[in-house]
Parts: sequence; structure tokens; C-alpha cells
Amino acid sequence: MKKGWRGCSGRILVLRGLVISAAVLGACRPSPSVEITATPSPTTVQPIEITYVGSEGFIVASAGQKVLIDALYIGLSSQREAPPERQLLMEQALAPFNAVDLVLASHYHADHFAPVVVGKHLCSSPQTTFVSTSQAVSLLRSRFEGYEEISDRALAVRVDEGTLGQTTVNGIELRVMNLPHDEHGITENLGLLFSLGGNWILHLGDVMGDVEVLRRLPAESLQALKVRVAFVPYWILEDDALWALVEQAIAPEQVIGMHLPWTGWQPVVSEIERTCPECILFHRGQEMQTVVLEGLEE
Repeated sequence: MKKGWRGCSGRILVLRGLVISAAVLGACRPSPSVEITATPSPTTVQPIEITYVGSEGFIVASAGQKVLIDALYIGLSSQREAPPERQLLMEQALAPFNAVDLVLASHYHADHFAPVVVGKHLCSSPQTTFVSTSQAVSLLRSRFEGYEEISDRALAVRVDEGTLGQTTVNGIELRVMNLPHDEHGITENLGLLFSLGGNWILHLGDVMGDVEVLRRLPAESLQALKVRVAFVPYWILEDDALWALVEQAIAPEQVIGMHLPWTGWQPVVSEIERTCPECILFHRGQEMQTVVLEGLEE
């Protein structure tokens, strides 16, 4: 990743198909567009370790690389999910939040992203880059006093709906989708894909449960990646029609359900066990748990 641009307010990557237009937020001069080509997938798919943090937050590690997605958060004011001791580990980049290459946030809501926690983590971990929406980066800039020290490692991405933008950050291939959060279009929400150890991982964030939105998923591009793990919110999984659309578009090997409700989750789990029997589910408020998927020979 290119360095420099200190004192600017971050960078925006405008992703359309295979072309990245990179520009600095504020009055900095944009850099030229760069043509990105996909690198060949390895013949061996490495084992992958997935740790549930809470809500839609996960730690994903494989082949010596680690990604946090929606994992550096505290929770809503009425539902604090990260206890103080865990928050300290996050901020100081201590295990299991250590040696992180990439921090991703699907959107800026407090049960997915905590600006001060992310800012402190980046200060504690100089090799880590943060990628999210322009709303999240803007909140990071306004809420975290030490933003100037990390501004060149806070990237805001934008991509046209229905397309799959791509880039590489810190040696990790990244794909981005614009997936509407709500019918009003107020909250930017990203569908995020990344490759670790030959495993393609997809996180849909808080994509709205709407048939027309899901029909616009770039199915051909997603299927070509052979997604190994898909993190899917429960309101998609519990609905036969919505889950059928997503499953057909993505065709993942393993599904992990996320964002289960705090209360009344038992009927939701029962319904998902019917629609997606092989789905792995974690309950909100429980302790952090880890699952390991074995490596594969392609």
C-alpha cells in the first residue's frame, strides 16, 4: 500500500469493476487510476480459523494473515457487548486482536464499528489498514483525536450497486459490493470479500432483506470466486425466498449466520435450522468461540 498523504483526511477508493480510482479526501491531489488484475488462486486451500466476537464481528485468520471484520465495536448504548477487558485487548492490539493485516467495517453503526477503538487499534498496530464506508471514515476522523497519525491507513471505498469492485490491501485481495442497508439509502453498507490462504470469505453486513436488492447481486462474479465461507444475517437465512436468492447467487461451501436478536432468538434458530441445516450459528452475548475449517486440495 502506498504511504504518504499525511495530514489529509484519509483516502477514497472508487471501485468500478476492474478499475480503481484512488483519491485523497479533502484537498489532496488524486493519484491516477490503476488497472487491477486478479492473481491466480493457489492449488491448495489453507485451513482457516474463524473466531466469533459478537453481533456481526469475526476474526478470520489463515496462512499467516488476519482480518477483523465488524469486530472492533462495543455495541449499542443499551446493549454493550464488548466488556471493558475485551475492549482493552482491541485497543492495544493484544491477542486475539494482534498481528492484524486488515480491519474491515461493513458500516458505521455502533454494533459494527467503534471509531475510538479502531483509532487506538491502528495506533497500536502500525502495519494494520482500516477499510470501510465514507461514513465510517468520517466518523473516525471526527471522533478520534489521533486521526492525523493514522489517516493514511483509513480507506473509504465506494462502488456502484450491482458491481464487484476489487483491489489489494496489505497483500490481501479485496472485493467490495454496495449493498443497501435500508430503503431510504441513508446508511452506506458494504458487502466485503477477501481472500486468505486461498479461501474466499464473504460478509454481507446489514444488507436489507429485499428481493430486488438481492437479485442485483453480481452472481456470475461471486460464483467464479468459489466462496468458501459466507457470513449472512439471520433475516436472510430465516426467509425461504431471500435465502434461495442469496444461496443461488453465492453458492458458498459454508454458511455462518450472524446478528441474531438479543431476545427471542430460539424461534429464529429453529427456522434457520430448517432453511439452512448446515449453517453455523452463534448467539449474541455468548463468549468468543472459534471454529476451524480444514484445508483443501483443489
